[in-house]
Amino acid sequence: MRVLIKSHGCYSIFYDKMFGYKRYYVSWRNGTLETYSGLWYNEEQVIKLVEDRLLWIYFIFMTVLFYQHKHN
Repeated sequence: MRVLIKSHGCYSIFYDKMFGYKRYYVSWRNGTLETYSGLWYNEEQVIKLVEDRLLWIYFIFMTVLFYQHKHN
């Protein structure tokens, strides 16, 4: 059974315990599912990876908007 850790508008993070260790799942709004092994990542690291990716996407989006506005 998957347990919800954190949910945001564009992603949800779950975990389950398989064979004594956790496995983390990131479900994106577009249907993509990513899996992270509890042997290599802990809960805080998974949350940070997801949030850093969102910040990076937001930065790129805002940069593109800025340059489009500046050159129009």
